Amino acid sequence: MNERAHRSALALAAAVSGAVGLLGLLGLFVVGAAPGTAAWAGAVAAIAGRWLLLVGLCLMVGAAFVGTVILPAPPPSFRRLVAIACVAAGIGLALVLVALVGASLNVPLWRVAVLRAMPLVVAGVLIAFEWRASQPSVRGIAAIGIAAAAAMLADVGTSHIASSAEAHPEHVETFVHWLHVLAVGTWVGGLAALLVSLPALAGDAVRSAVRRFSTSAGIGIGLVAVTGLMRAAQELGPLSNLLTTDFGRLLVAKSVLLVALAGLGAGQRLVGVPAAPRRLRPLRRIGTAELAIAAVVILLAAALVNVPPPA
Repeated sequence: MNERAHRSALALAAAVSGAVGLLGLLGLFVVGAAPGTAAWAGAVAAIAGRWLLLVGLCLMVGAAFVGTVILPAPPPSFRRLVAIACVAAGIGLALVLVALVGASLNVPLWRVAVLRAMPLVVAGVLIAFEWRASQPSVRGIAAIGIAAAAAMLADVGTSHIASSAEAHPEHVETFVHWLHVLAVGTWVGGLAALLVSLPALAGDAVRSAVRRFSTSAGIGIGLVAVTGLMRAAQELGPLSNLLTTDFGRLLVAKSVLLVALAGLGAGQRLVGVPAAPRRLRPLRRIGTAELAIAAVVILLAAALVNVPPPA
């Protein structure tokens, strides 16, 4: 094993170990006043499932955004990307549904399962058609992204967040939450798709794609911040809940990491983007750091869905 592969293996092992430890800790947050191995294991499964679901959906939305808006045409690598993302989302959905068995729901579990699974099935069928073509099409990738966005809406619409509004109409809260997740998909999922597409680009194509995505990422960051503040205002209650409740502490941790992501995005704009036409290494390094932090942010978001808001 060469030095570069050795470093990559060590980094991967450290990341997996850290993710497992954080997942276990978040399980304790969710269990709260109901300790026990079974309750903890159920909480961990629910968080892991929602993380896989959100990551998969964000990757499909990001690939669709980059393949239709940023690049002139989606590269062949996008077929594998959306296929892996769809499988991850399917596994995540299965874990989420298993965790809901026996839970007190306002609607039957089978209806929740059908509403959440239908868009993923449609995405899977569309991906199968794309695999049969010699080159992925703009229309096909766009359709996959629309199916993933519909799956996001179905997930939001059947989650506890969409049914917890008191002073705000349910459809307003649902739309804000969906817009929040969709913006994360175009920003974070789009960054992953852009990094995957770089080997297929060269010269002016790299410069154009990187600059266009950098501009759109800035808009995405702003949209995530605004919708996140709107959701916090609806769910948090008094500001003291930020430090006195598990929901508030998780929200603080997520917000701190989002600020760090925004800082890395600014660094990307100042360093990675100007260097991209000549060297891709700075862009890839900063982008990889962004994706690592984003993965933790999505994990915290998955935990937040399983923690009752104080408001």
